[in-house]
Amino acid sequence: MTIKSSKVGENCEVRFVTPKWPEEDDLRSFLLTFRMFISENEPVFLNKIFNLCIKTLTDDRLKGLMIDAREKWKRAEGEAVLKLKYQSKFLTLEQIASLWISGKYFHKDPDKRQILKDLNYHSEMIFKHQFLDFLLIATNYIFYADRIVKHALKEGLIQE
Repeated sequence: MTIKSSKVGENCEVRFVTPKWPEEDDLRSFLLTFRMFISENEPVFLNKIFNLCIKTLTDDRLKGLMIDAREKWKRAEGEAVLKLKYQSKFLTLEQIASLWISGKYFHKDPDKRQILKDLNYHSEMIFKHQFLDFLLIATNYIFYADRIVKHALKEGLIQE
């Protein structure tokens, strides 16, 4: 979609380009493992990993890195580049991700599925973009924690 506007002496053109989304099968496969890291009931829930590492790491520098990462992750779950509002309520990145994961890809939560159906095309694209941003942000924190844990195990810096 292209919107063109002109005033005397100036021209303006804004283009909205639909991005190339990940293949649906690839995304669904990725989400099978990914959702374990963001689901509170799972043993590899990212917040549980942060908390466990903070309790068991013997190296203060690594412990500090995990504390810092946990705090940044808590803020990142709620932060969004664009503030999206649905029925007078701003949604966090985590809530938007939950809409897609539970409303479209897996549990097929009827309320979340209905919210996605209620969105117009442009809102849906923005929500989907925010969902994919959340996946990237969360995946970075997952890999960050993974690197610290692997290093700590290799160096014997975790108390049992």
